[in-house]
Order: sequence, then C-alpha cells, then structure tokens
Amino acid sequence: MYCRTSSNFTVNQERKELFTSLNRSIENIPPTSAALTQHVLRATYQAGHSWGQALIDVVDLPSPVKWGWTHTNE
Repeated sequence: MYCRTSSNFTVNQERKELFTSLNRSIENIPPTSAALTQHVLRATYQAGHSWGQALIDVVDLPSPVKWGWTHTNE
C-alpha cells in the first residue's frame, strides 16, 4: 500500500518502518490500522450510500452504526 518494494504485510509494520526511517520518535507515530479501518468504513458509507443517493427524492440509508459511527444520547 505504501511502497511496492516493501516486504511488510501489514499497514502497522509499514507505517512503523516508514516513520522510523526518517529518524522520528516512535512515540509520535500516526494512528494505527484500526483508525484506518474506521476511516474507510465512514468514507464508504458517505460515498457509497449518502452521495450515491444524492439525486433520489426518498433516500434509504442503512444505519451509520454499522459503518464506524457510534450512537450516543446527548
């Protein structure tokens, strides 16, 4: 995903290698693959469901809870 010649098989391994290769502290590494998964779920929901039905009069959207969001009573 990040580099064609990499021997890493996971996003976390590749992120660690790329980040530490620039002589940065590992404590400042960006979010994990779990954060990437949540971002992909939300982007898929927004692009595929919300924007995909933008020109439809009556929109039928699935629950966002299944796509990375959480429901809170505020």
